[in-house]
Amino acid sequence: MATALAGFLQWTSFMAQFFFAVALFMALPAFADEPAFATYAISSRHPDVRGGYSLGGYSESRVLDFLRRDCRGPLGLLILAGKPQQKGDYLVQNFKIACPDGLAERYPSSMAAITVRRQPDGRDLAEVFTLDATGRMVMLREYR
Repeated sequence: MATALAGFLQWTSFMAQFFFAVALFMALPAFADEPAFATYAISSRHPDVRGGYSLGGYSESRVLDFLRRDCRGPLGLLILAGKPQQKGDYLVQNFKIACPDGLAERYPSSMAAITVRRQPDGRDLAEVFTLDATGRMVMLREYR
C-alpha cells in the first residue's frame, strides 16, 4: 500500500511539474521586457519543429542560428506558417522546420521546449525545459 501511494505521489508531482512548465513555456513571451523572442519545441521522435518568433525582434536568420545550435545535423527549410498574428503587444510569426536528426546531444533528453529572449543588456538568454536522466523536468539557462 505504501509503495503504491509513493508511486502515485511521484507521478502526481511529475504531472504538476510538467503542466507548470508547459504553462510557463506558453506565457514567457508575454512577460518579456524586450520584444525579441523565439520559442519552439524539438523532439527526437518527430522531425518537425514548430514555433514562433517576434517580428521586429529577431530575423529569420537569427532564429535559424538558434535552431542550428539546438538541432543535431542539418535543418530543412524554414516554412512560415500563415500570416503574422498580433499577440498582445507583439506581432508573432509562426514557423515550421524539419530537424530530422532530433535534439542536439548536449541535452540529456530526447525532447525540449526552448524559449530565447533578448535581455536588456542585448544578450540572448535561452531557457530550455527538458528532462534529466531520472525523468525529472529541469530548466537550463544559457546565454547565446
